[in-house]
Amino acid sequence: MTKREEYTAKLKKELDKWSARIDQWDSKAKNANAAMHSHYQDEKVSLRQHADKVKELLAALESSSADAWEGVQKKADEALESLKKVFEKADKHHD
Repeated sequence: MTKREEYTAKLKKELDKWSARIDQWDSKAKNANAAMHSHYQDEKVSLRQHADKVKELLAALESSSADAWEGVQKKADEALESLKKVFEKADKHHD
């Protein structure tokens, strides 16, 4: 397995993990009172947008040339880190 294939597999696994957590977030939103439901929904939209950015970069990574993939990898790492930070911030609001 090449370095790019290893990275792509790792990124897919991370994205699956974060997508599952977003689904859990959605479940919390459904069980929240009306005021909190709206807040959960707003944050879920932000989380999905960040996850979608990671998905876009994953697709770009898979189709990038051998010379360009490391640049895409850097952007994917940054997007994944951003997703983690947004999730941590959202979690802090609801602890």
